[in-house]
Amino acid sequence: CGALSPRAISLFAAEPALDSLLLAPCCLDKRFDAALKATARQLGRDPFECKVDQLREALEALPRVEVRVARDASFRTNRSAAEGGDGCKNAMIVGQRRAASGPD
Repeated sequence: CGALSPRAISLFAAEPALDSLLLAPCCLDKRFDAALKATARQLGRDPFECKVDQLREALEALPRVEVRVARDASFRTNRSAAEGGDGCKNAMIVGQRRAASGPD
């Protein structure tokens, strides 16, 4: 929540011994995500999906990092008591560092 995922990305970028990072964003924080929420409203998009895109793009900006967004129906949170549906938040963002290519 809040700055946790961006901070995790910064730590991942700074520590070459880490080869993978898994993020499971669950909410947006009004202290950090007000502009993102406003942009989502203007675009007619779900703010959570905009947050997933924002975090994915931050990981993609790192050198030698492959990024994918995985979704699994068994991994989800929801704004209401109902399971699934439009309010379902089930994105997992996986960043994996590719090995540096060296001399053969």
